[in-house]
This record gives sequence, structure tokens and C-alpha cells, in this order.
Amino acid sequence: MRLFSFKKIKHIPRPLLWLLAWILRIYAKTIRLRCVNSEAYLEGKEVVIFAVWHNRFISLPILLPSKLSKYVTTLISNSRDGEYITGIVREFGVEPVRGSSSKGALHALHELSDAIGRGLSPIITLDGPRGPRYEPHSGASVLAMKHGIPIVPLSVNCASYWQLKSWDRLQIPRPFSKVEILFGEPFFIPKDTPRKKALEMLTDAMKNVTKDK
Repeated sequence: MRLFSFKKIKHIPRPLLWLLAWILRIYAKTIRLRCVNSEAYLEGKEVVIFAVWHNRFISLPILLPSKLSKYVTTLISNSRDGEYITGIVREFGVEPVRGSSSKGALHALHELSDAIGRGLSPIITLDGPRGPRYEPHSGASVLAMKHGIPIVPLSVNCASYWQLKSWDRLQIPRPFSKVEILFGEPFFIPKDTPRKKALEMLTDAMKNVTKDK
């Protein structure tokens, strides 16, 4: 008989959340981190959309410069796993938006639009939550055109990492490895740009920052 199941836990108990955050902070300190072209965004003076591939996102809230964390938000699903991630992300200073780009996409876009109106810059996983890998969806381009704000391609490039056999080939930086958070050149997607053209612009921009081994 199973007496205990994580499926029954909706929220991570606070002491366990603090312990996990403490472990992750120690892990982050082992990383030899280099941020490239981040200076323009550290003060949160300009609202932008940070675009990242799904397989690079997991370590981003942990490694992101603390000066920038308070000016960004990100979309996290309403699932139980999303609830766990939300608690951890908040420990690192990022206030997430809850929703799903696969279920209730319009509601998710509305929530992100509201966050933009409050001066927060969304971090959007272009090919999330289900892929295909490295094929962007329309959410980032729709928001960029609606608000007239630039998209900044962003990538976490690891010299050494574990790679999972998931659909996105998730990358987890190894402790003591070199990691580069690379901020690409911001660009605008003109209003009424056709969907196919907007996705091509996103793909080309991400190619310039993404480094795979």
C-alpha cells in the first residue's frame, strides 16, 4: 500500500522550498558565469520581450543577474509541477505569470500583456511547452506587435552540460562549468507582419545567439 504520494502535495512546504533554494544557490555559485550584452537591461528602464528556447530556460532564473530578476516575469503552467517551479522561481526574485500557452492561450497572452503594462519584461520560451524543438510559436511575436516593444533573443550556452532525452533535449549545466548568458541584438516586428514572416524573423535571431555542441 502506498502511504504517501507527491501527487497529493499542491505546494512545496516552506522549509523544503528554502532548502531547495539554498542548494540551488550553492550550485549557482559553482558556475563560472559570463553575461554578454546584459548591461542595457539591468535597470529595467526599457520593457522588452526576452525570447529563449525551452531547453535553455531551466537554469535561467537561477543564474540571471539579481539586478534584472525583479524586472522580468515568465509564464509558468497552472499544473502541479508548475506550482513547484513557481515557488522556486519566486525565491530567486522572479514573479511569474500563471497560465498555459497550449491551453487557454488567449488568457496567457492577456496575463503577459498585463505584466508588460506593469513594466515587467516577459521571458518567453518560444518553442514551449511541447515543441517541436527550435520551432517558435506565435506568442512572442503577437505580444511584440501589440505593444510595439522589441524582442531580445537570449540564450544560455553551456560549455559542459547534462542533456535529457526529452522532446527539447533539455540542457542542465554541470557544476563548475563555464556558462554564457548571451543577450542578442533587439529587434522589432512591424505591426501586421504576416505570421510566417514573423516566425522566420524569430528563428533567424535565435540562430545568432544559440550555441550547441
